[in-house]
Amino acid sequence: MQGFKKYWAEVSVFLLEIGLLALGSAPPELVGHGISPNTLFAWQIGVFIIYLTAKGVTFERATSEAIEAIKTTLSDTTGTEEEVKQELESLRPHVNSIRTLNQWEFYERFGQRIERATDAVDISHLDRYPPDENIAKTKYFEDFVTRVKRNPHVNFRRLDRLVPEKKEWIEKLLTELTGCTNFSLRVIVDQGPDKLPHISVQLVDRSEVYLVAVAAHRSPHGPRDMLIDSSEAYLIWHDYFERVLWDRAKPLMYQGKVVADDLQNLIDQEGRE
Repeated sequence: MQGFKKYWAEVSVFLLEIGLLALGSAPPELVGHGISPNTLFAWQIGVFIIYLTAKGVTFERATSEAIEAIKTTLSDTTGTEEEVKQELESLRPHVNSIRTLNQWEFYERFGQRIERATDAVDISHLDRYPPDENIAKTKYFEDFVTRVKRNPHVNFRRLDRLVPEKKEWIEKLLTELTGCTNFSLRVIVDQGPDKLPHISVQLVDRSEVYLVAVAAHRSPHGPRDMLIDSSEAYLIWHDYFERVLWDRAKPLMYQGKVVADDLQNLIDQEGRE
């Protein structure tokens, strides 16, 4: 009975459609000659349209009720700001979204999201060149270092592509973040084509996934990146980050301790292989 209450509309439409089909195939002596195939088809379409309209109204009502429930929850919450955040986070597993971002939107949104991180941030930057601060419209290096130092409770892991063009930039990272126990750095040494056959994945707080420069590193016109807000998708891309990127990279820093600093030697070794 509980299942019928949940799917009463679908069951009703199914029975009506079966009834109309039976009516159309019934012997003429039972139904006469007043129902043409076109009329029967029109009735079937009409029933389906009424069903879709009803479902649309029901969905809109359910959405409105959910929004009102959230508003009520927030207005009734008398706890601390942290308790309100936890209340909202409890709703996150039930809401998934995907949207595209251009490169300017990515830098702005990702920077703000890192600022609000509470658990972990994984970053991969696979371009041959350091982040373009003109595109980022920010002091990317200074802001990144500041965020790592300002959030010691957040575990940061960064993966960079080591090529001669980024050697000085990565050395600065090692210098500035030595002693920050919440920061680890690895590199992929690859002096091949401009675009590696890997996805540059960014992960935040077990819920948000940013796929950056999916097709090209620079795309001034139109979307370049994707944001996936889903705890389920996070698990998939976290596994990708671990297996395809992090586990295959060379460690330079682990929890604030430098474990390898001769970057030129790493570059030269890759060139000889």
